[in-house]
Amino acid sequence: QQHAAATKIQAAIRGRAARRSVAHLKKQQPGQQQQHTRTKAAAPGPAISAKEREQAALKIQAALRGRMARKEVAGMKQEQQLQQRRQRRAAEEAAEQQRREQEAARRQEEERRLLALAAGGDEDEEVEAMAHSFALHRAASRVQPPRQ
Repeated sequence: QQHAAATKIQAAIRGRAARRSVAHLKKQQPGQQQQHTRTKAAAPGPAISAKEREQAALKIQAALRGRMARKEVAGMKQEQQLQQRRQRRAAEEAAEQQRREQEAARRQEEERRLLALAAGGDEDEEVEAMAHSFALHRAASRVQPPRQ
C-alpha cells in the first residue's frame, strides 16, 4: 500500500514537471524553440584488431584509387576522341579545299581552251589575258559557301 502511494506521488510530481516544461516551451517563440533530440552514443561494435583496421583502410584506399584511375582514364579517352574528331574535321576541310582548288584549275583550263579555240589559236598572249580576265570576273561573281 505504501509502495503504491509512493508511486502515485512520484507520477504526479513527474507529470507536473513535464507540464511546466511544455508550458515553458509553448511560451518561447517558434524560431527559438529548443531542439529536443536524443543523441545516440555509437553502439559499441565487435572489437576490431589493429590488423583488421589496417586491412579495412587499405581496402578503402584501393577502392578510392581505382575510382580515381577510372575517372582519369575516362577523361583521357574523352580527350583522345575529341582530338580524333578535330583531326578528321581538319582532314575533311583540307580535302574540300583541295577539291575546290582542283575544280577552279579545271574551270580555268577549260575557259582558256575555249577562248583559244574561239580566237583560232594564233594569239596566245591575247587569249591568255582574256582567259585571266574572264576567270577573275567569274571568281568575283561567285559566292563562296560559309566556312564552318
